Amino acid sequence: MNVFITTGRMIGSPQTGRTKADKPKTMFIVEADAEPNDLPLRFSCTCFGSLAERVAEIADADRIILTGKLVGKSFNRSMSLIANSVETLGGN
Repeated sequence: MNVFITTGRMIGSPQTGRTKADKPKTMFIVEADAEPNDLPLRFSCTCFGSLAERVAEIADADRIILTGKLVGKSFNRSMSLIANSVETLGGN
């Protein structure tokens, strides 16, 4: 099992929806903090349930810390993050 922890900023507004089982689902992009000369990394993230409802209220550019698991998508050879904890660290 892998565990991924990062701090960064919310990019754009979270997109909300529901799973086939009618469970809340929120998708969002986070730009991880980077050193001054490094390119920032952006991660596509998804969360479910009560966490999804809370994340839906986070604003663009809010600083967050999140933990989760990196998962691969074979159809487009990309990675995304399934978040199991997201906390705000303050606004802009």
